[in-house]
Amino acid sequence: RRELLAAIEHEVGLDARDVGRIEVAERFCLVEVPAEAVDEVVDRLDGVRFRGRKTHVRHDRAAAV
Repeated sequence: RRELLAAIEHEVGLDARDVGRIEVAERFCLVEVPAEAVDEVVDRLDGVRFRGRKTHVRHDRAAAV
């Protein structure tokens, strides 16, 4: 979780205090970010290498309320 949070801070410039819950599953992670930062997070992190693997970042379909 700390590495993921650091990547968000470094790539997006979002302060760690603005990041909400981080849920880590075996094949994906869910990260709560402020609504106004979602598009920027998706744009800046999609395709970035994290732990040697290319990321695929998108909006959570279940979160669309």
